[in-house]
Amino acid sequence: MPSLHLLPSRASTLLALAVLAGCPSAEPGPSNPGDIPTELGGDRPAAFQVPADYDGLSPLPLLMLLGGYDYLSADLDEWLGVSEHPDDLNVALLMPDGLIDSGGSPFWNATDTCCDYDGTGVDDVAYLEGLITEAGDTIPLDASRVVLVGHSNGGFMAYRMACEADTPVTALVSIAGSGWLDPDDCDATEPVSVLQVHGEDDEIMPFAGDTDAPGALEMLERWAGRNDCTTNLESQGDGREYADDGIDDETAVSRYSGCGGQDAELWLMEGNDHYPEFRPLFTTAALDWGLARPRE
Repeated sequence: MPSLHLLPSRASTLLALAVLAGCPSAEPGPSNPGDIPTELGGDRPAAFQVPADYDGLSPLPLLMLLGGYDYLSADLDEWLGVSEHPDDLNVALLMPDGLIDSGGSPFWNATDTCCDYDGTGVDDVAYLEGLITEAGDTIPLDASRVVLVGHSNGGFMAYRMACEADTPVTALVSIAGSGWLDPDDCDATEPVSVLQVHGEDDEIMPFAGDTDAPGALEMLERWAGRNDCTTNLESQGDGREYADDGIDDETAVSRYSGCGGQDAELWLMEGNDHYPEFRPLFTTAALDWGLARPRE
C-alpha cells in the first residue's frame, strides 16, 4: 500500500509541523466539569471530553476518534470538528494517538500490512480496550453505543477493534479504511454497525482495494454477512452534499437491509480522493449514524 504521509488540506501549518515532528498538537485540550479528568491512559494519554454541563451520573455514549498514519487524532479533529459535538450529542469523546515509529510518524498496529512498518508488535487493541474500560470506570458509559471514527490507518484500526472477540465497539465509521486481507483473521463474535466512507478517486487506499487490503465493497460484504443482512447492497436514492468539491450530490448512499440488529452502509464520494473537503454536515450525519445504532 502506498505510504500514507499526506495531511488533510484543512489542517493548519502549526498542526502539520506538530504531526511531522511526532509531537502533540498545540491546540488546547478539553475542559471537563468537576473532578472528571481531561486525559485518560496514564503513560500513553488520550484527551477525554464530556459535555460541559455533565452531571457525572447519567450514562453517556462513547465516541473514539482515530487519526491516520503520520498524524494525530487532534489533526483529524481539526479536519472533522468532532470535539464540537459532545454537548449537543450528549456523548463522551476519547482522542487517543498511535505510537511514533522510527520515521517520526504516529501509527496504529491494525493489520499485518497497516501500519506497523517497524514491526514493533505493539498491542493497540489492548491499549484501546483499556481506554474504554478506564472511561467506564471514570463515568457511567452507555455500553450499547461505543462508536469509533477513524480515517485511513485509523479506519483500519476501527475495523481491527470490531474484529476482536466480544468487542465493546458497537458501530464504526471508516473513512478510507480497510481491514485484514484474509477474512479468517477477523475473530468477530459480535455484530457491529459499519459505515464505510470512501472517495471514488482515492489512490492511497483505492476504493477497489489493492494487494495489501480489500476494497470497500468487500469489507461491507463481510460485515453484512457477520450482521446477518438478508439483501444485496442497494442504492438509497439521490446523492447527498457532504463535501465542498464543486460536484452536485456527490455522495451516493447504499446499504444492506434486513440485518440482524446492526447495519452495513456505504457513502461513496464521486470525484473525491483520500482527503475529501468535508462539510460540517458530514460530521453531524456520520456521528448521528453511529449513535443511532445501539447494540443490545
